[in-house]
Amino acid sequence: MTESKKQKPINNYAKYSGLATQLLVLLLISAWIGKKLDARWGEDNKYFTAFLMVTVLVAYFYKLFKELESERK
Repeated sequence: MTESKKQKPINNYAKYSGLATQLLVLLLISAWIGKKLDARWGEDNKYFTAFLMVTVLVAYFYKLFKELESERK
Protein backbone atom coordinates (compact mmCIF):
# COMPACT_ATOMS: atom_id res chain seq x y z
CA MET A 1 0.00 0.00 0.00
CA THR A 2 2.85 2.42 0.64
CA GLU A 3 4.22 1.79 -2.85
CA SER A 4 1.07 3.12 -4.52
CA LYS A 5 1.22 6.26 -2.40
CA LYS A 6 4.82 6.84 -3.46
CA GLN A 7 4.06 6.32 -7.16
CA LYS A 8 1.09 8.65 -7.31
CA PRO A 9 3.13 11.90 -7.02
CA ILE A 10 5.52 10.61 -9.66
CA ASN A 11 2.61 9.85 -12.00
CA ASN A 12 1.16 13.32 -11.40
CA TYR A 13 4.54 14.89 -12.08
CA ALA A 14 4.88 12.97 -15.34
CA LYS A 15 1.34 13.82 -16.36
CA TYR A 16 1.64 17.55 -15.77
CA SER A 17 5.12 17.87 -17.22
CA GLY A 18 3.74 16.17 -20.33
CA LEU A 19 0.97 18.78 -20.47
CA ALA A 20 3.53 21.57 -20.29
CA THR A 21 5.54 19.98 -23.07
CA GLN A 22 2.44 19.65 -25.24
CA LEU A 23 1.60 23.31 -24.72
CA LEU A 24 5.12 24.42 -25.57
CA VAL A 25 5.21 22.35 -28.76
CA LEU A 26 1.78 23.60 -29.85
CA LEU A 27 2.82 27.22 -29.28
CA LEU A 28 6.05 26.76 -31.21
CA ILE A 29 4.21 25.15 -34.13
CA SER A 30 1.56 27.88 -34.18
CA ALA A 31 4.25 30.58 -34.08
CA TRP A 32 6.10 28.94 -36.96
CA ILE A 33 2.94 28.61 -39.06
CA GLY A 34 1.94 32.18 -38.20
CA LYS A 35 5.32 33.51 -39.31
CA LYS A 36 5.02 31.63 -42.59
CA LEU A 37 1.53 33.04 -43.19
CA ASP A 38 2.66 36.57 -42.31
CA ALA A 39 5.60 36.25 -44.71
CA ARG A 40 3.42 34.87 -47.49
CA TRP A 41 0.89 37.68 -47.35
CA GLY A 42 3.49 40.35 -46.58
CA GLU A 43 2.03 41.51 -43.31
CA ASP A 44 4.32 43.89 -41.45
CA ASN A 45 2.30 43.30 -38.30
CA LYS A 46 2.26 39.77 -37.02
CA TYR A 47 -1.52 39.31 -37.01
CA PHE A 48 -1.52 35.68 -38.11
CA THR A 49 1.10 34.72 -35.56
CA ALA A 50 -0.73 36.42 -32.70
CA PHE A 51 -4.12 35.05 -33.76
CA LEU A 52 -2.86 31.47 -34.06
CA MET A 53 -1.03 31.55 -30.74
CA VAL A 54 -4.01 32.98 -28.85
CA THR A 55 -6.34 30.47 -30.53
CA VAL A 56 -4.07 27.58 -29.56
CA LEU A 57 -3.88 28.83 -25.95
CA VAL A 58 -7.65 29.16 -25.64
CA ALA A 59 -8.28 25.76 -27.22
CA TYR A 60 -5.64 24.06 -25.08
CA PHE A 61 -6.92 25.53 -21.82
CA TYR A 62 -10.46 24.55 -22.78
CA LYS A 63 -9.26 20.97 -23.41
CA LEU A 64 -7.35 20.97 -20.11
CA PHE A 65 -10.38 22.28 -18.22
CA LYS A 66 -12.58 19.53 -19.69
CA GLU A 67 -10.01 16.83 -18.82
CA LEU A 68 -9.63 18.00 -15.23
CA GLU A 69 -13.38 18.31 -14.85
CA SER A 70 -13.92 14.73 -16.03
CA GLU A 71 -11.21 13.43 -13.66
CA ARG A 72 -12.89 15.10 -10.72
CA LYS A 73 -16.13 13.21 -11.33
